[in-house]
Amino acid sequence: MTMTKLSTHLQTRYWKNNLVVLTLCRTNLCDMQLRTLLPGLNGTRIRQLFLNNNRLGASTNRLTVKENLSYTFDKLDMPELEELYLVGNELGREGCGALQYLLRNSNTHLKHLSLFRNQIDDGCCRLLSEGLQDNSALESMLLVPMVLMLMKESQSHTKDGSTFCMWYATIHRYSELTRRITSSMTLEMWIATEYDLLSQLPRTSL
Repeated sequence: MTMTKLSTHLQTRYWKNNLVVLTLCRTNLCDMQLRTLLPGLNGTRIRQLFLNNNRLGASTNRLTVKENLSYTFDKLDMPELEELYLVGNELGREGCGALQYLLRNSNTHLKHLSLFRNQIDDGCCRLLSEGLQDNSALESMLLVPMVLMLMKESQSHTKDGSTFCMWYATIHRYSELTRRITSSMTLEMWIATEYDLLSQLPRTSL
């Protein structure tokens, strides 16, 4: 079923009133297709939306990514949405900039946002922090597994001192981002502290 047909189905009264969980994982969903789906999503009673392991943010045309995702998250009208899962996509700064629209929406009741296994960096977290300035609904954000993934990949290559330094730099960066975001609001972040992450390093590297 194409996203256009799915959007049409979602606009019927039955699905508008009865659908509370929508899972579109591993469907090869891209930015433009999500934008196409928008009319079907708006006005629904969906509380959990799973868009994991797709191609959001994967286009090489960054301007197109920014345009499509910004439009989608700006126009998204799902007043009962509480959990949004975007795990395993390729969202970077364009995607996080677009998420600002959703986080700043005064009508949003989003409580949990999962973004791990994306291309989250300092700039992304700065954008998310700005989007959270006036947000009092979000309770948790999941970012940390990307750090753990980087650590595991590095461990498979080498265990010398340079690898440990790279690990530590990555850990420190994410710990700093945690403080940066939480400084703007009382947000319970699902991000491990430096101590928690360092405790997982192999003793041979320490």
